[in-house]
Amino acid sequence: MHSGPVGRSQPFIFARRRDPHAPLLVLLHVDGADARTSLAFGRALWPGALMLRLRGATPFEAGWRFLRCTPTDLADWQHERDGLADIAATIEEVAHRREPTLVEVVLIGVDGGADAAIGVLCTQKARVTAAILVRPLRCWTACPADALRSVGGMEVLLIVDGTQRHAAANAEAVLGQCGADMHVDHYQKGMEFEIARRWLWLQLRGSDHG
Repeated sequence: MHSGPVGRSQPFIFARRRDPHAPLLVLLHVDGADARTSLAFGRALWPGALMLRLRGATPFEAGWRFLRCTPTDLADWQHERDGLADIAATIEEVAHRREPTLVEVVLIGVDGGADAAIGVLCTQKARVTAAILVRPLRCWTACPADALRSVGGMEVLLIVDGTQRHAAANAEAVLGQCGADMHVDHYQKGMEFEIARRWLWLQLRGSDHG
């Protein structure tokens, strides 16, 4: 396991894979947590996977978060531009330069990490194969169409929480505008790992893994 800073503000933890067929899982943690808290999610999704766990750059409660957000707790594209670029640069540096044979990279965000993942997917040139977003919290502000990038039919699983309906609808709309192939499931406490695991293995390896 290796750690270090990349770019302006994205410390990372890099856990090497034991399964040679596993994808890279890029893990973005919940608000107020540390990067290490996302390890359990990654291990539940794909034991033995290569994992890149990023840590947010903004102090929040007892830990960190990725987005600074507006006073009304919206996620603003312009306001977050540099932070999103840092995340994309870290994926490029740590994943593709250190592991040049990688084919599949899965971006996984939970809670505030899901908000950040949406921003990265829609505005940055991050080479990501698929994405899993669990319970996004915030709505993104309107972004000029010329600032959005196409994700070319990328498969995205959105696990939504009934208490965050506006954020879920916003995530689905923004990602759909960027050309994502959206799959929506409903959050069930304690079942998010299994929902995400089955979907991921189906997307990357086929139904024989289910």
